[in-house]
Amino acid sequence: MPEIWRYDGKSFGINVLQNQEYVAVEQSLAFPNLPIAEISNFLQQVGQKDYLELVREFRDWIKSQI
Repeated sequence: MPEIWRYDGKSFGINVLQNQEYVAVEQSLAFPNLPIAEISNFLQQVGQKDYLELVREFRDWIKSQI
């Protein structure tokens, strides 16, 4: 797997495979234009907002970024 996205309930991170080990990076290889901090903000709202509303907001945000 060339890229792994991780969220532990507090922080979100992306690791990419380099020289047979995973290294933390600031930008996704698959989605280089998506700000990682914004993804983390959406993840932190899970359980605080209506799930479907949050999914709609995330989808709209994604569409505005690409």
